[in-house]
Amino acid sequence: MLERAGFIADTVEILTFVDHAADIDEILRHSGSSSFGNHLSHLSPEEKREVRARLAKELEAFRTPKGIRLERNLIFAIAHTAGN
Repeated sequence: MLERAGFIADTVEILTFVDHAADIDEILRHSGSSSFGNHLSHLSPEEKREVRARLAKELEAFRTPKGIRLERNLIFAIAHTAGN
């Protein structure tokens, strides 16, 4: 993607970050305070309760002694243009 956009990639690496949350409410609070916090805003209170219940059930499979394990991979890149 960088090359197609006219860049020369100097470094590209994928870093994995792991967090643990006590429960679904902590996850939803964190999500609500992030840049993606409005992703449930269009739902009715009943729909929000349904989403919460489904998420709680699905995420329970990721519970460890430290809490619900949340893993994300982020791509970090340093690039330059041919003239720089």
